[in-house]
Amino acid sequence: REKSAKRIAGGEHKEHWEEEFGGEMEMLSTQRRGLKDLESVRRDSDYELFFIKNDNGLPYFNTSLLRHIRLIGNFDDLLIGSIEGEDPFLSIKKLQDRSVYEGAKEILKLAQTYIDDFYGEGAEFKDKIFAKAINKALMALLMAGHTDNLMESGGSKGCLSYYTDFQSYLRAALGSPGYKNLIVNPPKESEYSAHAALSLLHALCCFFFFRVGSRREAMQTIHELIDRGEKLERPKKEGEPLVSSKRWQGLFHADENMRLLLKHYPNGPLLKTLDSLREKEKGYDPIAQQNFPKSLYSFKMGEKDVTCLHMPTPTRQEIINRTEIIPEFRGLLRYFQGGIRKRRHLLINMQDRTSWQQFTTSKALESFARGAEFADVVSVITFPRDTDFYWQHSGYQEASGAPVFFEHLDMQLQGGEQCGYYFPEEVKAKELFPFVNQAAKLIHEHFFNKKTTLIRRDRLDFLEIFQNLLVLKCIEITDCDSFSLSCKDGVDKGSAMGVTFFLLFHLMTKGSKWTEEEWDTVLWLYYSPALVVRDRMIDPLRFKRSVMVNEVLERGFTKKTAEALNGLYPKLALDDLSMRLMPYLL
Repeated sequence: REKSAKRIAGGEHKEHWEEEFGGEMEMLSTQRRGLKDLESVRRDSDYELFFIKNDNGLPYFNTSLLRHIRLIGNFDDLLIGSIEGEDPFLSIKKLQDRSVYEGAKEILKLAQTYIDDFYGEGAEFKDKIFAKAINKALMALLMAGHTDNLMESGGSKGCLSYYTDFQSYLRAALGSPGYKNLIVNPPKESEYSAHAALSLLHALCCFFFFRVGSRREAMQTIHELIDRGEKLERPKKEGEPLVSSKRWQGLFHADENMRLLLKHYPNGPLLKTLDSLREKEKGYDPIAQQNFPKSLYSFKMGEKDVTCLHMPTPTRQEIINRTEIIPEFRGLLRYFQGGIRKRRHLLINMQDRTSWQQFTTSKALESFARGAEFADVVSVITFPRDTDFYWQHSGYQEASGAPVFFEHLDMQLQGGEQCGYYFPEEVKAKELFPFVNQAAKLIHEHFFNKKTTLIRRDRLDFLEIFQNLLVLKCIEITDCDSFSLSCKDGVDKGSAMGVTFFLLFHLMTKGSKWTEEEWDTVLWLYYSPALVVRDRMIDPLRFKRSVMVNEVLERGFTKKTAEALNGLYPKLALDDLSMRLMPYLL
């Protein structure tokens, strides 16, 4: 293992940060091979393969691995309650329960006009089954938003379970023959009830994706984990820290505290997998498996409001070579089409289209956005976050000359789909490639002092900054109203890149000064998705790379940098930019 780590990190003589990365880079290489052993299950790298079958209809795991999971999972179940202190994951379930309770109340408030129209006087539905399906969804939503059903109030079922029912009934209504008939044969203007039903259903889809929920409980839990971990004994670490800034050093220290604490409890991902196997869930369908979308933050550029969403891939996949777009996402886009002003969502797909696991899903999303039905309200752009070039290993790790690196970067963008990138034609046609050279020059000058030699860490940081600037360019070109950094689950790649993008906007609006609430938002963006969705911490390699580039961004960002960025984005009012930690409600 030690030799493999040295080879992956780029030679026998490594800097300290490469020592830190070495073992985790080896894990990343192992992850690409799929489900092989119990350790890969503990790391939670390819858990979606437990839900997906290969193209012959067979599972990706063998009976031996399944037996080990059940054995270890049952043993971990016995350990619960025997360890000093409350199991942290019990409080995580409660905070998720509280969050969807607040979200359900928001949805009901936003949808009230549509609900009144649906139940209005004289409402007559030709298709009673369709109307009943909508009614079931509303009843479940009402129960999810009722305080008596909170876990903390002793509710027998819990708001989270009712909210899951709401999503299930919402999908059932969207899949009903009555709904499909109204989409194919739109109702006449005089058919008031049918219009009211469609409008309500699409509004519920929209508010389902844009809910805000509660963050207070999540922040309390994160701080409790940090404090409890601080009290534990830890092994001494040798070598220089990965970052020099006290703020980012403190974040690394807090991260170590939480990871140390959670090692004293049963493995969350393993128990999650065991639960899924017990329930015999079919297909990888993250949104239906309680990985619910939500709004993260908003920013305003002049008169333009843009909201960032947490959104796992809006797809369902039972067979590795077949992926379908979920109906809730289609309903959201139909709401966008039916509004007074059309809205557009930009989905930055960070699944690896060069890998056998995620190629089909990437292609499905890209083809869907190209289709005539929704091309006016959605754009999908794919970024590679797992290739050799992204990690600067294999043939790239020794190419330290800046001109050679820039040439490689340009070739990656020009190579497009073969290199893991995908850009729709309307994006390619609007000066995307000239932007690549301009952005590279800006990054080189402002963050790397025009160095002629870029060591591997420099290149890794450079690529992170570049991809974040590229996201902003895509926001400008598509003129979107919302966007999401969507990987398979929005937990690791999405969270890590999301914090860096948040930091970029923070630097443009407030510089390097942080309020307690703003810094708590950083912690929440990093940790809440993985804790809530997978009962674990964010992937350590993604986290470290993100924090390292964050320090580079913060250290190099000046007023001149802000002025240079204004020149890169002529259509965005970056000089009139403001942020909201709690997003705008629609």
